[in-house]
Amino acid sequence: MSQMNNTTPPKVFKRLLSWMFPTSSTEEIEGDLNEDFYYNTQNQGHFTARLKYAFDVLMLVRLYFRMRSKNRKPTAMQNLFFFHFKFGLRAIYRQRLHQSINIATLTLGFSCFALIFLFVYNQQQKDNFLTEPERIVRLGSIAEWGEGAGSHVGIGQMLANELPGIEAYSNVSTSIVEIKTLNGNESFTETITNGLPSLVDIFQLEIIRGENIKSGIKSILISEKISQKLFSSLDVIGKELTLISRGNETNYTIAGVLKDLPVNASFSVDILKLFAMNESYYDLNSNIQVSYPAYFKVATNMDIDQMARKIPELLQAHTSSESLLSTQYVFRTLDEIKSNIDASDNFVEAIDGQVLFIFSVVGIVILLLALANYINLSAALSLRRVQEMCVRKVMGASKKTIIIQQVIESFIVCFIALILTSLVIFYFTNRIENYLDIPLRIPSNIIGWVILITFLGLITLTLIASLYPAVLVTSIKFSDFLKGKITQSPKGKLIRNLLLVIQFSISASLIIGTLTFLKQLSFIDEMHHTAKAGEVLILKGKIGKNPEVIKQQLNTIPSINKISISSMVPGPNDNSRGGMGTKDFESGFDFYIVDENFIDVLGLDIIQGNNFYNDEKGSETDFLINESLATMIKENPIGKSFDLGRSTPSRVLGIVRDFPVQTIKEKIKPTAYFLRRSNGDSDNSLNKVAIRFEPTDLKKTIAQIEEVWRSVYPDQPFDLEFMDDRIRRTYTAELKMGKVFGAFTAVAVLISFLGLFGLITYIVQVRMKEVSIRKILGANFLSLAQLLTRKIWYILILASVISFPLAYYLLQFWLESFAYRTEITAEVFITTLILFMAIVSMTIFWQVKRVTMLNPAEVLRNE
Repeated sequence: MSQMNNTTPPKVFKRLLSWMFPTSSTEEIEGDLNEDFYYNTQNQGHFTARLKYAFDVLMLVRLYFRMRSKNRKPTAMQNLFFFHFKFGLRAIYRQRLHQSINIATLTLGFSCFALIFLFVYNQQQKDNFLTEPERIVRLGSIAEWGEGAGSHVGIGQMLANELPGIEAYSNVSTSIVEIKTLNGNESFTETITNGLPSLVDIFQLEIIRGENIKSGIKSILISEKISQKLFSSLDVIGKELTLISRGNETNYTIAGVLKDLPVNASFSVDILKLFAMNESYYDLNSNIQVSYPAYFKVATNMDIDQMARKIPELLQAHTSSESLLSTQYVFRTLDEIKSNIDASDNFVEAIDGQVLFIFSVVGIVILLLALANYINLSAALSLRRVQEMCVRKVMGASKKTIIIQQVIESFIVCFIALILTSLVIFYFTNRIENYLDIPLRIPSNIIGWVILITFLGLITLTLIASLYPAVLVTSIKFSDFLKGKITQSPKGKLIRNLLLVIQFSISASLIIGTLTFLKQLSFIDEMHHTAKAGEVLILKGKIGKNPEVIKQQLNTIPSINKISISSMVPGPNDNSRGGMGTKDFESGFDFYIVDENFIDVLGLDIIQGNNFYNDEKGSETDFLINESLATMIKENPIGKSFDLGRSTPSRVLGIVRDFPVQTIKEKIKPTAYFLRRSNGDSDNSLNKVAIRFEPTDLKKTIAQIEEVWRSVYPDQPFDLEFMDDRIRRTYTAELKMGKVFGAFTAVAVLISFLGLFGLITYIVQVRMKEVSIRKILGANFLSLAQLLTRKIWYILILASVISFPLAYYLLQFWLESFAYRTEITAEVFITTLILFMAIVSMTIFWQVKRVTMLNPAEVLRNE
């Protein structure tokens, strides 16, 4: 009994019970609940008893509201509201076809706007977890060909020691490596980051287990994700991993585990390895200059522009290189790096500001299109209810009452559209996230604001969308209705036509944008020679010291025409070697190790000079350069020799047409192609086999290639891909964005033509009597169509005049984000106009055909 006395029901629910039932009946109800509570305490325990007590009290809430509804009589205002609400539901049901179009239009507009808002918002919130992002800067150099993301590796070290205001620095590079656990049978391909231990401090990486990497020790840091993937545990300190890069295998000890970065991080560090190079590369007077991005953490409130201007003066004490001394240096903040795709590097992912701007504009115009369409169609539907509204006015209804009725009907439609929008967003958000590989999430700290803004937006939208139809109907006099005069005023016609011009202009601009995007993709395919690349296969792996073995065995396959072995092939995240500079090429260039078949197999073009020789004319020191590297040489380089840091000068044999190795948004970098040496000192970098084949029996050819590969390299996986697929992955992001943009364009066009449907409906309604009389007098279908749609064609022409120049300007702005781009030609505008006219014609034909099928006698009897 003492235990029972010490156990009491939850106080919160006891107070709720007293508040709901303050009369004497509370004692009876509370007594019954207490009796049940103590019984449950003895038989089922204290926790279960308290839970059941709370549930019983909550069940009484329904009884509370029932008692209040019986005791309280509804006010006149409540009765009036419920009358308008029921009347609105009935009106919507009677016009269910057209109102369904309204709801669908608003749902599409709301959904597209919300999804675009989530995309733009999340992109703008990149790296918001960093406490002081303005203190993270990167050193860049400005040359004639543009701004470079890298700098001489020795400059960063020098600045960290001598430039005031720098607290930490780290060179950064990324590469694709193959990873194997010690004694593991499986291997994984991952992107690793090479940096100094200070990189952890600069980018606020959190080590949750273990310690940081240290100079002189072969140790690495791995993220939680990699730890779980490789070991299914976070207890990995001291374990070893084997990293395979360019054919070299190196064992590393895991020193620590990094906390996974948030999904909105613009950089990724899944594996961090020490950035280490030959000490001679740090010498600022060396004939060979190697460049990589250098990131710094600067002190608070430092003038980074003034700091950059001091660099040439500091360099004078360390080097006599004219190239380093004459270079203009600049510090870029993290925000500047993210917002300028031309100055991006492989570590920090740049956000294309033009894409965000274009999508923001598209989101707004789609919302405006949906609103304009709703207003147009609602006006057309309101004119069908003129008789009803006039009768209500005669019976004593005021203008205010009719306007309130229209507002409530509009609120119901908008609310239903908002509910459907929530379902659409819930369904598509994860799918778009997976497709674009970007987050579309609302942070928990602003959800309340989002709900509040959504509710206020719903109220505002309801008022805006309902006022024009309401004023339109209430402005009609009963006497005019009896005389058949229900046409609008000139001002009303102007508003309606203006809305349609805006809709057509926006839709035409979006169609032009979609066609231009498709043309740009075709241009990209042409630049990448994808037609030729379709007959090239790429094998990836450690080729070894004797690449002739695999070449000889592959050449025995009848369907193979030619084979090339090299250190690179065009495509995403290739393990290329870059940033090399010499005395004769001080600005730096990328270079690759290739064989004599490389140009022919990949279908590249020699625009000047010759390819590698296979006879005594050639030399192992000969090399090829691309157009971008040739522009760095003031005179014709063909046949001339240059100091490239080798024992003997190297001769330029030919110039290769510029070929995009990475994304086409980046300018093609100056590149040299060096011939593989017979002594094998460059064979460790050979990891690509390019195979040009006859596409007669592709399945058989691939099976034969796999058989040869497994016989030569039984310990390596068979990793094969088509060259054209590999190339297209370089612009996968643009392709996906284009498809999403095309989907939004289709929605916008659909909304526009639903608006056209509403306008034609309106025209037919107000001119039904005239059409019937003309039909009785012998008018045919064509004459009636011309009568009803003449102004539509005028509006279409006006919309074209407005939209074509606007679209041209915006598309030129978008194309500037590509280093190499197509031209906007007249055929794009002509195709858009023809397409637009075809869709408008079909919409008009369907409506006019329907009205001409009506019996004129029935129409005139109702009139």
